[in-house]
Amino acid sequence: MNRNEFLAELHVDVEKIVLEQGYIVSRENERNEYVYVIESGFCSFCRDNHISGFLSEDDMIGIFDILDGEKSTMTIRTLTTVAALRFKKTGVIKQMINTPQKSYYFYSHLQRYQQ
Repeated sequence: MNRNEFLAELHVDVEKIVLEQGYIVSRENERNEYVYVIESGFCSFCRDNHISGFLSEDDMIGIFDILDGEKSTMTIRTLTTVAALRFKKTGVIKQMINTPQKSYYFYSHLQRYQQ
């Protein structure tokens, strides 16, 4: 299942947005009501003001916060202009684990994130 099929099956309103370089998408220990899927561009993520890694095309922002009580576990900042798809988190987790294909897609992203 690719990104577009995954998003289509979620049945959520997806908005295409552009974030300028230096934009803070998510702040550590704060709630964020959206999930972002990066279409192009690069972001950094950090904890305690230390960069832990980078995000790029097809990476998702905010998806893991659903499982952590919706508080962000890291600060995410755009390093370049970023084109992304954005949708609200509300009710998404139920839809994501509703079918084996969606569960696997979510699991594969969790695995990649952990690495």
